[in-house]
Amino acid sequence: MSKSIVLLTLLAAVWIYPPTVSAAENYREVCVENQNNNMGPDLCECMERIARWKLNDREYSFFYATAAKDSEKINKLQGQLSAQEKMNVITLIMKGPSDCAAELSKQGKKPQDQGGSQSVSGSAVGLSEATE
Repeated sequence: MSKSIVLLTLLAAVWIYPPTVSAAENYREVCVENQNNNMGPDLCECMERIARWKLNDREYSFFYATAAKDSEKINKLQGQLSAQEKMNVITLIMKGPSDCAAELSKQGKKPQDQGGSQSVSGSAVGLSEATE
C-alpha cells in the first residue's frame, strides 16, 4: 500500500512539474543530421555539452528548438524567456562553434567545421531579429 502511495506521489510530481528538457531533445543529432551546417559530430557534441552546462532548462529548450527549426516551439518559448535568457542562447550560438573548435584543437582533434559557424551564426542573426 505504501509503495503505491509513493508511486502515485512521484507520478503526480512529474505531471505537475514535468521536466523541461526531454531526453528526446538530443542537440547533437539535430545538429549533425538536420542543420546541414558542416560542423561535424565533434563540434555538435561540444555545443550540446556547453549548452547543457551554461543554459537553464528553458534556455536549452529554446536552443534546441532553434537548431531543430521548430518554429512553433520557438514562438512559444520566445514569450516565456526574458531578454537576458534569449541573449544567453544567442551568445552561445554565435560563440560556441569557435570555442568548441579551440577546445577540440587543444585535444588534438581537427574540427570538421567547413563554414558551419557561419550557418549557425545565421540562425542567431535571424533569432536576434525576431526577439527585437
